Amino acid sequence: MEKLLDELQAWGCDIPAAIDRVLGDKELYCSCLELFAEDENFELCAKALHEQNYRAAFEAAHALKGVAANLELTPLRTCISALVEQLRHKQTDGLEPYWTAIRAARTQLQNFLKERL
Repeated sequence: MEKLLDELQAWGCDIPAAIDRVLGDKELYCSCLELFAEDENFELCAKALHEQNYRAAFEAAHALKGVAANLELTPLRTCISALVEQLRHKQTDGLEPYWTAIRAARTQLQNFLKERL
């Protein structure tokens, strides 16, 4: 578990703040990470973007942004925030690079979890 937390810190996550948020319970934090990595809002957002349902995409992305922020997953939150802001301002052209960045960051998180838990 410590190696996972060290890797996340090196990736740019604020692990001390995240651990403080869960009152020092590192196991709880890791459980939350596992749940978030498989959050259905990732699939909902991808589907909504594909279908050009930008309201649904915004809602799913906004939910993901909140959880990423609470877990102090800065690299993932940054990617998701960029998409949320595009959708908030109804800027719907050229969203693919935003989704590609989110997908890559999520994959990175999943790989950290697979390798280190």
